[in-house]
Amino acid sequence: MSQRMDLAKVQPGIFDAMYKLKGYLAITSIPPSLQELVFIRASQLNQCGFCLDMHAVRALEMGVPARSLVLVNTWHEAHAHFTAAERAALAFTDEVTHISEGGVSDAAYAAVVNAFGESGAAELLMAIITINNWNRLMVAVRRDF
Repeated sequence: MSQRMDLAKVQPGIFDAMYKLKGYLAITSIPPSLQELVFIRASQLNQCGFCLDMHAVRALEMGVPARSLVLVNTWHEAHAHFTAAERAALAFTDEVTHISEGGVSDAAYAAVVNAFGESGAAELLMAIITINNWNRLMVAVRRDF
């Protein structure tokens, strides 16, 4: 598949807005390595190869174990490889990413608030929303990588 358009040339303001969200994420309490796992999981669900590749490389550079990256697609079956907080974040990621399929369950919401507090849950929600926005942009224009 070939790239449909170069967003940076057509509407550079789109990236300015998205980078502001990215800047916000850099000052949250959510560890960067966990953000990368969330970004990878959402990118898998959204089938965004561009973002999946970028965030897998970043995660490896941060020292996230390769085994975790391989198993994140089946995180719900690989309990020994993810902490309770990571599992809560990944469950929340799954439900927010697929929000049209039934919303976010009380169980997923409670688990993420229990693991991160309300403020951390809000920050995590912004991380999930941000990667979902990036995924949609890149998939819609067929961004090459």
